[in-house]
Amino acid sequence: MDLCEGVDAHDDPIFNLMGTSIALDGTCPSKFKPKSTFLPAIHCDALDVFEREMTKQVKKLRYGVMNVKNNNLSGEQWQALQELKKDHTIVIRQSDKGGNVVIQDTINYVAEGVRQLSDIRCYEEVSWGDVRLMNEKYYDMFMVWRDQGMITWD
Repeated sequence: MDLCEGVDAHDDPIFNLMGTSIALDGTCPSKFKPKSTFLPAIHCDALDVFEREMTKQVKKLRYGVMNVKNNNLSGEQWQALQELKKDHTIVIRQSDKGGNVVIQDTINYVAEGVRQLSDIRCYEEVSWGDVRLMNEKYYDMFMVWRDQGMITWD
């Protein structure tokens, strides 16, 4: 049975409000929208994050656990790591490359940072005046881009 069959589309305001497309002559051309041509991306980071979060929520519902975490540490290892984090005589950082974790004595860590920053082949001291001038230059450049519609503050 056609959706419009048996209904005078011009006289029934409720029928018209239901979202049915009705032509001016009172006929009902189709009760369905055209088939979508949308093709989803094969890989989408947003979907991966969504899937991971939904998996956590399902685990919370299933097991009644509020702090479900994907953890590669045992409870004992996790507790030991928490104790190490409280120790201010050491520094725990991710290394520059490879994703390794480095644990170093704080004094040696600070000394290494000072040594690297003191290398005049790589770094030079910049005055606050130079920083202020550079800041003004970039601010002016961003304002021009904003005024031209190239960027927004959002």
